[in-house]
Amino acid sequence: MNDGTIIMQRVLIIAADYPPKASIASRRPFGLSKYLPEYGWEPVVLTISERGRNEDDHPGTKVIESDLLSKPRFIANLLDVIHKRHKETEVNDGYDSSRGTYYRPCGEKRWITKLRNCLLYPDRYFISWYRKAVKGYLQFATESPVDAIISTAKPFTAHLIARRIKSRTQVPWVADFRDLWPHWEFYENDTDYRSIKYLLDRVLTRWVLSSADALVTVSPPLKSMLRKRFRAKRVYNIPNGFDPQDYADGTKPDPRMFLITYTGHVRTDCQDPEILLRATSELIKTKKIDRRLIKLRFYGEITNELLRDIDKHAIKDVVQADGIRRPRNDILPKHMESSLLIIFAALDPANTGTAPGKIYEYLAAKRPILAIGKPDGADVVEDILSSTCAGVYARTLEEIKETIMLYYNQFTQKGEVGYHGISSEIDKFSYKEMAMRYARVLDKIVKV
Repeated sequence: MNDGTIIMQRVLIIAADYPPKASIASRRPFGLSKYLPEYGWEPVVLTISERGRNEDDHPGTKVIESDLLSKPRFIANLLDVIHKRHKETEVNDGYDSSRGTYYRPCGEKRWITKLRNCLLYPDRYFISWYRKAVKGYLQFATESPVDAIISTAKPFTAHLIARRIKSRTQVPWVADFRDLWPHWEFYENDTDYRSIKYLLDRVLTRWVLSSADALVTVSPPLKSMLRKRFRAKRVYNIPNGFDPQDYADGTKPDPRMFLITYTGHVRTDCQDPEILLRATSELIKTKKIDRRLIKLRFYGEITNELLRDIDKHAIKDVVQADGIRRPRNDILPKHMESSLLIIFAALDPANTGTAPGKIYEYLAAKRPILAIGKPDGADVVEDILSSTCAGVYARTLEEIKETIMLYYNQFTQKGEVGYHGISSEIDKFSYKEMAMRYARVLDKIVKV
């Protein structure tokens, strides 16, 4: 058109998690649906029904919902008994009334995990969501077809749904990988890739992705792994991001207390939160930090192991770790009022391409970030902090202590900590930038 009007095309976004669900997995599809219209793409979201969802959660976006098949009550009761879960718990895995804290117990029993992975392949959503999702969209498409499809995973059933819809409609499809399917080791290690153990994974991923017109993932290392396995496919790197509007209320850092904050689940199986506790304890014991001026806060699910480590290092009075899940809107101001934000990197030195989703929200908060890094190996978290100058990646106990002291001294001397993040680099991780890059991919596959 000559008047400058954008001709809108429609894209179907298949995502199990979508607002008002508060999981970090819901943020990427939400960011796409919010900003893609600025680049000529009208979103339609195919997702799982969520209690309390209304149009305020997704203004201007058509949402097609489908219910999951419910788990038989007797199976749910049996699993509660096996895992020693308390009946009064609905949104948390356990409740310790003596502490008043929510926590995750020791974890699921290994034989249950193996059995479930065999019976519910590739994930539990294949049985509970696949058929309803495909049927729901095809009914919608009879009157309102789309021009392209994005499926974002996990769960990987989203890709199976997309493949089926494409086979029925011949609409171009982009398979989006927030996490690789299967685990990244499958791509990185030739021995694992060729083993009989992963035969079904090899067959299924090849079959499913053979229909995809493009593959997208969230970091350069993961992009390289996908390219290695799918040489004939176009592969793109479009990182996760943040919505600047989430941080528009102007919350200021707290001048009264040196606040160190971590938000999200504590994963003691693949992260090392104890080293942060030890560093804090040693700085207090050597009187380099006044324990009356510091507060170390954990917002999100915690483990019994973390509680034991807090007691072990004798800093219970300076640590806040109640384990209660809080609404996302309550957490975002906690970021902005903090002196220092904490990221725990994955410990495996070979896992170089996985960045916790919260790092992007930390970037948006414009507060200094301390990444508790892995002892060895490259890490995309370190790359992000290096390019944005938004924080420090510390690999050793001494480096962690030095970083805490650096910001603590600034706080005690000036009443605030310095922040030197480069706005132009940070803005590259905004949802608007993510949507722009995605629109370019969609434009390419539709024109082919």
